[in-house]
Amino acid sequence: MSAVYLFLLSMLFLSGTFLLTALSGAFRSIHKRGSEKQLDALGDRFFYRKLHTYFFPENEYEGLFFAATCAQNSTRFFYASTAIAFLYKSSIFQNFINTEDIARQTSVTYTELVLIILGFLILSFVLGDYIPRILGTHYPERSLQVCAPLSSLFLLVSFPITYIFLRLTRSFSRTVYFDHLHEPDTQAKQEIIEIVQEAELSEE
Repeated sequence: MSAVYLFLLSMLFLSGTFLLTALSGAFRSIHKRGSEKQLDALGDRFFYRKLHTYFFPENEYEGLFFAATCAQNSTRFFYASTAIAFLYKSSIFQNFINTEDIARQTSVTYTELVLIILGFLILSFVLGDYIPRILGTHYPERSLQVCAPLSSLFLLVSFPITYIFLRLTRSFSRTVYFDHLHEPDTQAKQEIIEIVQEAELSEE
């Protein structure tokens, strides 16, 4: 596979990481009651949901949150793998390992390699974590509407891994809490707060 295709693949996995990180942040911010309404409004656009609920009809919200997190880790792994493969295939790296002049290796070529590696790391942090996390946290409804349909493809591809780990976790416990906000006491308090907020909005 050529370096160009590897670079495009790495950008594809980076975009998947962006979408899934924003989706996970939106799930955390909206919580169960709000996310169900938003997901119902999406309908068939979020086509992964049908597959997920077919295999895991119970605890849909917790399962979708787990699926998004699992797919997010998968895209991070494949982004790193394709980025390393691209670096190995690049002409800069090939010139570096094939150059017999050590003085030349440690000057221009070495600097270019360091800059490329730093570029991939910065992209991973900024586009793969920082920006999507902010968007998902501060604009959860909009992030869910945009990212859920687009991330369905990545969720489908990683579903075999999600299925295995979700089955394993549920075999150890009937109710698995993937985030402290979903623990019984915290979740009950959050639902009461949401009910009060909805009542206040309806009165206004």
